[in-house]
Amino acid sequence: NEGDQEEFERTFRGIAPEIEKAPRLIQHQVIRSLEDPSKYIMLSEWETIDDFDTWELTQGHRDLVRPLTTLWHGAQIKKYEVVL
Repeated sequence: NEGDQEEFERTFRGIAPEIEKAPRLIQHQVIRSLEDPSKYIMLSEWETIDDFDTWELTQGHRDLVRPLTTLWHGAQIKKYEVVL
């Protein structure tokens, strides 16, 4: 619902400065669907996939995203690589 969306965005804005400090993170964005504003993509670019995997397993990462866990129902992590 709209309240969850606002809370998700507010919460993410609050932790974004800490996410930006992650080692070897190049950039990250949160993108909201125009067709379904309750759907988001969190897009991040890392030096290597191993850098992301390593960071994701840290206690610091878990602590950082804990406030979001009740707000991202059905979230999935998908990994892609740039080919062109």
